[in-house]
Amino acid sequence: MLKCPICLFSDEDNKFKVLIADSHYLFTGKLVRHRCPKCGVIFGTQEMLNLTLEELGAKYKELFDGGYVGFDSTNIEVAVFNYLNPRKDGVYLNWGAGSKLRTSEILKNKGYTLYGFEPYESSTKKDDLTITDFDALATMKFDGIMSNDFIEHVQSPVDALIDMKKYLKDSSCIMAHSTECWHYVYEISPFHLFFFEGHSIAVMADRADLLVTHTDSPRVKLFRCKP
Repeated sequence: MLKCPICLFSDEDNKFKVLIADSHYLFTGKLVRHRCPKCGVIFGTQEMLNLTLEELGAKYKELFDGGYVGFDSTNIEVAVFNYLNPRKDGVYLNWGAGSKLRTSEILKNKGYTLYGFEPYESSTKKDDLTITDFDALATMKFDGIMSNDFIEHVQSPVDALIDMKKYLKDSSCIMAHSTECWHYVYEISPFHLFFFEGHSIAVMADRADLLVTHTDSPRVKLFRCKP
């Protein structure tokens, strides 16, 4: 039996289409994922989805401590931030900010306040705009939250959206989430657990009690609290 983590549809695994990717570069082996016949999301591998949070965190620490460096997406993050319609008197959060991007620094020089939240990378720089643990985050509220190349990495995207929503100052604040994995691309990485095809984005938003809006960028979706 398989159960879709997005729409919760459950059936025998042979009712789910199988997608197999050849992993390469730092990753080796076959990556087996499944497409939900109800909402269309592609999810897996089951091995990664079934790890405990501690085990998944350990894999990320191993990845980054082993010297993995992603491409510099600073310019993309600045563009995503602008979808929040930010104010210079507002306080914003970049969820899953990584350890090496200069997004917060660049926006600070433009008069904006964007905190970066990154609890997993041990090399994360320590400064006044970086949050590295959930205890510190729990004391804060934000006028908007953004993420870039994050939502496809978590084992439960619905729970992640619900969790993020708790840190918004009020129901008028919005979230802007950006990823190429709204579609089935970059499937070679085992750390990409979801590809939000079909109508899975709308289902995910509805389960998190949010409304989703598409933007003029194929990468960026806006999420608002339901009235």
